[in-house]
Amino acid sequence: MNNHISTEMNHFKGKIWYWDVVNEAFNEDGSRRSDVFQNQIGNNYIANAFTAARAADPSAKLCYNDFNIESQNAKSNAVFSMVQSFKSSGVPIDCVGFQSHLVVGQIPAGFQANLQRFAALGVDVQLTELDIRMPTPASSANLNQQVNDYSTVVKACMAISRCTDMTVWGVDDGHSWVPGTFSGQGAALLFDANFQQKPAFNTVIQALGGGTQTPTPTPPTGSNVLTNGDTEAGTTGWSVFGSGTVASNTSVAHGGTHSVLLTGRTAAWNGISQTVTSRLTNGKSYTTTVWVRTQSGTPSAKVTLALTVNGSTSFVTLAPGATVNASGWTLLSGSATVSWSGTLSNAVWYVETAAGTDSFSIDDASFQ
Repeated sequence: MNNHISTEMNHFKGKIWYWDVVNEAFNEDGSRRSDVFQNQIGNNYIANAFTAARAADPSAKLCYNDFNIESQNAKSNAVFSMVQSFKSSGVPIDCVGFQSHLVVGQIPAGFQANLQRFAALGVDVQLTELDIRMPTPASSANLNQQVNDYSTVVKACMAISRCTDMTVWGVDDGHSWVPGTFSGQGAALLFDANFQQKPAFNTVIQALGGGTQTPTPTPPTGSNVLTNGDTEAGTTGWSVFGSGTVASNTSVAHGGTHSVLLTGRTAAWNGISQTVTSRLTNGKSYTTTVWVRTQSGTPSAKVTLALTVNGSTSFVTLAPGATVNASGWTLLSGSATVSWSGTLSNAVWYVETAAGTDSFSIDDASFQ
């Protein structure tokens, strides 16, 4: 189990922001489901899995996911107790996924309150497999009720600050899992079998605030593009722009117990860097922040983005120069629109000093 978690999460490190670490581990009565992990490892397997996942990818958020936990019942109470125990004992868990395979006219009365009680534990809550099924062929009355039900569900999530994601479980009714599992039922999605928008589609858009969103492989607005931005995983994700050596520094830290230290610089432009090529979107505005501290000296430091397009490299200043020193941490911050014409082959975010070769550390870095 640990090998699988480590292998898969390391393969996708930096590309996945939320992992479904353990899925569907409880029976309807709140007892543990019988499977190879439960039977061979025992009750600790879920905690062990989350601990292994945090070690494999410290920057990703870790989720537990299940069905029929949308209302307060024996199953959701068991999941709630597990999450509560994990939070109090230090087992890493960041979110709970509510699959939300629902039925027209039967949205749980306490749906929002149930999401909120989980959020109050200090975890994000997400609707991970949303669909709302009905008897088929669909009647006008049920389609109209589906409009109200989708609106209720989406608004419940929107009302909770820690409800951070909603995923519909399929695109069109012609390719839904529902008819194959629930005989005589279907029409659960926002598009019909001909990929035409159903009445519920517009109500979802309205409940979201009227905007449409285009899926993109880059992080959503507000997500940190950088891996290990808090540096608590040592030098994971960090490298050198130019010459020098990066090391994990536990002597000083802005937050937590680690920072990243660069020594052996031979030029002012040598810096602590991350490659962000696959995580940039052309034309987007990005904001960056990072805390910097020298080992000696008071140079001016700044944050730069190096873009290599069609074989030529240009430099974008993300955070302008500010004086840093050895007596405390200095915040560098700024923003810029990142755009290019042609083929982007490499993009590197890095912190440098405007003059000198002093060793310096960074901590709590973001680029979003």
